[in-house]
Amino acid sequence: MRNVQLSRDRPAQVISGIIPSVRAVALEQLATEFDGFATIVLLPHLRGAEVLSEELESATTVLARRESPLSVATLPQPPDPDEDHSGHSPSDRILDRAAIFSLLRERAREEPSSPLIILTELAAVLGSAPHPETLDAQSITLSYGDTFGFERLRELLDGDLGYDGEAICEYPGQYAVRGGLIDVYPPNLQAPLRIDFFGDEIDSIRTFDPTSQRSEDLVARAV
Repeated sequence: MRNVQLSRDRPAQVISGIIPSVRAVALEQLATEFDGFATIVLLPHLRGAEVLSEELESATTVLARRESPLSVATLPQPPDPDEDHSGHSPSDRILDRAAIFSLLRERAREEPSSPLIILTELAAVLGSAPHPETLDAQSITLSYGDTFGFERLRELLDGDLGYDGEAICEYPGQYAVRGGLIDVYPPNLQAPLRIDFFGDEIDSIRTFDPTSQRSEDLVARAV
């Protein structure tokens, strides 16, 4: 392992000779040792990302050294207008990229609570990305007890934030309205949210199962 100076104060490390059977353990240890903003793993192509992601999850389970588990995410390349090469639909790839950018922006605002590994490929890294100020303008923070107009939130989701209004909220990028409830599935979250209003006050925020539609855990704050 040797350091390579890419900038004035941020050296990168080049590691060679790692055999496939231990690559996940090596990456897990590196992400832990250099716990910071994020660890980027550049793959020749993303066809092997799912396998490597599973290997990393297994390595984390076996080693079990930390209170905050390792997070693994995949950044796909932007949609090709003529052909889809990766197996993702264009809309899936747009949402996946938006989720990663939102996650990175959130980690930039607050001290990360756990290591993050992003699996990606060169075409994805070279693809266009929104400016941080654009991400800020297209995100809102909701907390229990906040006064935030019900109709205002609905208009934001349907307009500036670009969500699709549906009868049932099942997939990232969708929202649904039922009485005084607004269900919304932010692409940067692992589960959709159910926001219960009492007038214009947020009475509760819970995650819910998109399949059964059953409410689950309380959430104090969501971005």
